[in-house]
Amino acid sequence: MTSALGGGSNDSFYKNNESNTRDVALQKLTRNLGIITALVLIAMNIVVPLIINVSK
Repeated sequence: MTSALGGGSNDSFYKNNESNTRDVALQKLTRNLGIITALVLIAMNIVVPLIINVSK
């Protein structure tokens, strides 16, 4: 009520920290995609030579 009369702000906790929340989500996404990429590359380095040797 006082914010309505005094012109104060009623921003919620999430609204105040929205950019921080988005940054954390992007950091987690980047980390997870990096881990997945590394695992796929390691798996390909193991599997592809085995496939090439079997086909010879």
